[in-house]
Amino acid sequence: MDQQNKPRIKEPAASEYIGLSRPWLRLKRMAGQEGGPPFIRVGRAILYDVRDLDVWLDSHRVGV
Repeated sequence: MDQQNKPRIKEPAASEYIGLSRPWLRLKRMAGQEGGPPFIRVGRAILYDVRDLDVWLDSHRVGV
């Protein structure tokens, strides 16, 4: 899938994508994103842009 066509995904899929639990994502959101990936709030829905998740994961790369 090309970078511009990557979807926005809901919390369960984002959790699986980055390999961290849904409660961890929720905790980071409620703490003002300190340490967590960027998210999009649409009403009560929480979405994550896969491109943002990729950037966030890359920023945590160790020993490159």
